[in-house]
Amino acid sequence: MLKNYFKIAIRNLHRNKVFGIISILGLTVGITGATLLYLYVDNELGYDSLHEQSEQIYRIVEIDDSQDQRTRYYGQTAPVLGSTLEESFPEIKKMVRVYQPVGHVDMEWKGEAISERNWLMTDPDFFEVFDFEIVEGDKNSPLSEPNTVVISEKKAQQLFGNQNPIGEVLTFSNLGDNTVTAVIKNVPDNSHLQFDLLFSRRNSNTDMEEYLTDWNNYGAYTYLLLEESVNMTSLESKLDSFIQNQQETNENARNFYLQPITDIYFNSQNIEFGIEQAHGNIFYIYVFSAIGVFLLLIAGINYMNLATALSVQRGKEIGIRKAAGAEKRQLIGQFLLESIVIALLACLGSYFLIELLLPSFNQLTGKSFSITTDSFAYIAMVLLGIGLLLGISSGSYPAFYLALIKPIRVLKSNTEMKGTSLTLRKALVITQFSLSIILIIGTLAAYKQIDYIRTADIGFEEDQMLVVDINSGNTRARFDAIKQEMAKLPGVQDVAVSSRVPGEWKNITQIFARSGETGMADSVQTFFMSFDEDMLQLYNIELVSGRNFTGNKLTDSLTVLLNETAVNALNLDEPLGKTLRLSGVGEPVRVVGVVKDFNYQSLHQQVAPLLIGYWANPVRSIDYFSVKLAANVDVPSTLQGLKEIHGQFDPASAMEYHFLEQQIEQMYQTDVRAGRLFAIGGGVTIFIACLGLFGLALFSTQRRVKEIGIRKTLGATTPQILMLLTTDFMKLVVIAFLMAIPVSWILVNNWLENFAYRTDLGIGIFVLAGLGVFIISLLTVSSQSIKASVTNPVKSLRSE
Repeated sequence: MLKNYFKIAIRNLHRNKVFGIISILGLTVGITGATLLYLYVDNELGYDSLHEQSEQIYRIVEIDDSQDQRTRYYGQTAPVLGSTLEESFPEIKKMVRVYQPVGHVDMEWKGEAISERNWLMTDPDFFEVFDFEIVEGDKNSPLSEPNTVVISEKKAQQLFGNQNPIGEVLTFSNLGDNTVTAVIKNVPDNSHLQFDLLFSRRNSNTDMEEYLTDWNNYGAYTYLLLEESVNMTSLESKLDSFIQNQQETNENARNFYLQPITDIYFNSQNIEFGIEQAHGNIFYIYVFSAIGVFLLLIAGINYMNLATALSVQRGKEIGIRKAAGAEKRQLIGQFLLESIVIALLACLGSYFLIELLLPSFNQLTGKSFSITTDSFAYIAMVLLGIGLLLGISSGSYPAFYLALIKPIRVLKSNTEMKGTSLTLRKALVITQFSLSIILIIGTLAAYKQIDYIRTADIGFEEDQMLVVDINSGNTRARFDAIKQEMAKLPGVQDVAVSSRVPGEWKNITQIFARSGETGMADSVQTFFMSFDEDMLQLYNIELVSGRNFTGNKLTDSLTVLLNETAVNALNLDEPLGKTLRLSGVGEPVRVVGVVKDFNYQSLHQQVAPLLIGYWANPVRSIDYFSVKLAANVDVPSTLQGLKEIHGQFDPASAMEYHFLEQQIEQMYQTDVRAGRLFAIGGGVTIFIACLGLFGLALFSTQRRVKEIGIRKTLGATTPQILMLLTTDFMKLVVIAFLMAIPVSWILVNNWLENFAYRTDLGIGIFVLAGLGVFIISLLTVSSQSIKASVTNPVKSLRSE
């Protein structure tokens, strides 16, 4: 029987080629988009789930409530905390710490210095907690010995090509000789721990022992692997008692809590000094999931609409089969099988389309999906699951609808069932276009916000700005000489130094400040940067009152500039000349100037209070050269000149640099990608919706061909016929637009809340979206309506 059903399904597809193509094409596009979005969402939600025991792994987050202003959370802890907890609690199966004492390591390789930032140092038990796959070398304890290193496949290929790297020695200027003991698969992009080099902890010596046992030391990222049977409520209660006991015996002990490793990616925005390189936005996950569901809904609605509309053409078939004794369940089974066949054909097309689109999708999302031997089965199962779900769900109503047709009625007349089916088709069209319009409004709002970010006055100049890292004490000590040499290069306009730069992408030092007349309870938490005397002019930061630094180390070392927000936060009516007390600084500092607020962080955050100290200050040393390049500079030649100067003063390190404009764009990469996905999702939904509208318009004109012929014979003009055929459809689009406005308004405003500085939503994007969809829909329907209106009425009246 199934074989017979299958034959009938293929025969009906062949008989109704146009409608079959429209159904399969719409489903193919919808399934493709939904599958790609599913891969993205699954990857995001699967952050740090690659470890077999991920549900038992927790990170220790330290709580600092020592100040009255606000509680702060740190991803780093004292190393002794982890070992103390492991000894104190049998619920802890394993403890492992990860360290990154400095920002980079310099490797001597084939006569060149290579700067490596993607590295970590860890305890010997690392691979007993985390399941990063070892593909070569010691798979049991590759880091049990000091001066050993595990490298990624990417790094092994880069350094050794196709040679076996196991046993090879890598030499680092600040870590000595390290033997390669293992090679791991490249760390997946959805792991918060990212590294190409993983070093064993240094040799046991007096300094290391002191570092591991002193509560005053920090810098460890501590992870606990708990026993499976642990009762978290009971453990947290024990931890509270442990904290109280520690604080009674050790004044440096602080509160902490255990954060599930699977929560780090989405729930660490308020944690400072975390090891993670990226944070997720759960709002985008909801949005992309909704877009995927929208695509499937719209594609399924298309099929339901066309299947019910075609019921007239199959009415006699159904009537004859019922009269011949076919049962309702048999008819339902036949029609469900037909929809499943169409869905599976669409899935087959989707597979090839996904393979074609994956490179572009990876570029768009920053992921690295691929169809390999390992992933083929997974993607095939996803497609099959979506196909069966879509085939059954979208085919259910047409199946039950067609199975309920009365045989006596359809054998007497070609008239289709009115009422329910017609009302449902209208409702489905409205639903389709409402979803499409919501996505298009979201797309326009996203692009408007991104354009606002790119064109907003952020208070400083970012164009042609090259930022060069200071990676050694020798460079810091001789920075002035380096500045002078850099400034001599033909393509360089000016050079300055600072601890951080405007538009900073790293952690900025935070301190507490209070005016000399107030108590500690009135201290204000502020950010702190150190500038030299050339930074304000170089970045075109406006000095609104007072003076800049003079360049005199003796007189400027205890002076600061405030931004306008800091002046207000400290309640300084006349800030110039006032003295401030800073946390951790013994001597007071004097305010000598006020700068206009500038967005030294992302526009996602409000401008916070900022203190700017001279480069020779007691809080923070310098970390960057800012090099202003000329407009028409020969960039490669200038970079080569800068590298040569860097090599003269710091031959052991490679020069690291960034173009500030590109780095600032990285801050909004997630938002830009989201905007592009909105645009593509909106475009695809409109395409699928208009594809269905085209099919319904085609069906409608075919059903009314004789009516059109009679009207033309009686004198109806082409515009009148066109109006007759398009009015009903366009009414549905208008209703869809009216329904989409409140939903899209709520969703867009929720998204804009992610930004401290945001564009005015305005009514323009709603009008533009509605007008655009209306015109596209009108053109879609008119393509068939015009053809019907200009057909010779004699030919129309002769048609069967």
